[in-house]
Amino acid sequence: MYALLLSVLKIAITNGFLGLGTLINVTLEISLYLTVRLK
Repeated sequence: MYALLLSVLKIAITNGFLGLGTLINVTLEISLYLTVRLK
């Protein structure tokens, strides 16, 4: 899980704004996933 987040962070830094958008999308997906699991 943490390795995945670290790799996403590396991609975000490498790709700049495009990567940042990807990071935001992944963060939202993880948030939704956790929200569904906690319900």
